[in-house]
Amino acid sequence: MGAEEPLQPSTVEGLGRELIRLRKATEAMRNRVARSVGSGMEPGAMSAMFATIHHGPSRSSDLAKVLGLDPSTMSRHVTSLIRAGYVHRIPDQIDGRAQLIAATDEGRAAFGRLVARRNAELHRMLASWTEADVAAFSSQLQRFNDTFDTDATLEGER
Repeated sequence: MGAEEPLQPSTVEGLGRELIRLRKATEAMRNRVARSVGSGMEPGAMSAMFATIHHGPSRSSDLAKVLGLDPSTMSRHVTSLIRAGYVHRIPDQIDGRAQLIAATDEGRAAFGRLVARRNAELHRMLASWTEADVAAFSSQLQRFNDTFDTDATLEGER
């Protein structure tokens, strides 16, 4: 696409506006889901829980990098999750001085309820979309996110 037809400033500006709307919408949905499940998990800590479950036991600093958070924000999320009983610290088998953050069984169960509720919310919201529309949007969104991931990796190399 890049060489075929250059992006117009108005197109990029429109995308920027839609990204702001998307961020607001996803934050509102995240807050609704957290409240509706009654998990006691702070909405901001949900992404930290996601990273912990999907990356397995990890150092807090590594989880912060994955999420693009500063270490102090990640530390607050980890503290909140520990207090809720959703994660705990375990020794790093490679470096005995370090500790890893790992999900507890209770944390996995709570996160499972959050994901199920989120999926139900998305299903409700997208009820008027066709399967093909959702698949196409998901594919394009994945491509967009992959571009961000690649750009962030390249930025770290500069």
